[in-house]
Amino acid sequence: MAAAIFVTMTVGCSGGEAEPGTLPAASPALSNAPTASAASADTLDDEERDAGTATAQAALKAFLQRDLPYDSWWAQLKPMLTQEAVFAYEYTDPQSVPATTITGEPLVSAAPSATQMNVLIATGVGQYMIVLYRENARAGWAVDRLTPPEQAGP
Repeated sequence: MAAAIFVTMTVGCSGGEAEPGTLPAASPALSNAPTASAASADTLDDEERDAGTATAQAALKAFLQRDLPYDSWWAQLKPMLTQEAVFAYEYTDPQSVPATTITGEPLVSAAPSATQMNVLIATGVGQYMIVLYRENARAGWAVDRLTPPEQAGP
């Protein structure tokens, strides 16, 4: 009985007719969906892209320094990583990293939001893909993944 009263009251309040046993669609004024103006504020400008590509390039440069002792290698790389990446890379032997150098400029391949960016960087063994995240649109970038060429895809 209470459910029937709720449906009747909701339909009566919406100003529209509903099929028996169904609830009316949500009012646009009450929707939690982001508006166009809120979404457009979440885009990257040149300065943000430059900061992200600089972080990606610095992290890859540190990652590729395989001749350093582990402690030195890790001390350079760790501050540029997300917490998840710290767990993923902390036991990496620098000697297992392919011997190569960066041969090209970083290129943003995707920036699906103001808090994620994918950067491609050419090396002597192929193109690495570096995935970066940040906590919000004003935070600094951190590397989440350094994907080697054989795993980065075409």
